[in-house]
Amino acid sequence: MNIFYLEMEETVRPFVKELRDNGINTFCSCEHEGFIDAESSDPTTEKDVIFNVMYKMGVKEWTATLLVKHTSDAYYHRWEIKSPDFIKKRIYGKVQNVDSKN
Repeated sequence: MNIFYLEMEETVRPFVKELRDNGINTFCSCEHEGFIDAESSDPTTEKDVIFNVMYKMGVKEWTATLLVKHTSDAYYHRWEIKSPDFIKKRIYGKVQNVDSKN
């Protein structure tokens, strides 16, 4: 596996990899807050790609919000994708993924 992915937090790693493998350029993620941020250049197409990736990965609850930043010179799009599936939970002193059976 690419060192880029190995240095990433474990819980969000497979989601980021799948998004990137499908053309969504992620630039920030956090398993503690349960989000992945990605660049946007074609929101209509990207919306469908994000939907397909979340479906393929079995994510049942998620939100993808398109954020637009406007400056005097230009405007920029970015996606904020959130899901409880991206969060690593601490239960009874042990850290485990949300979907863990233990």
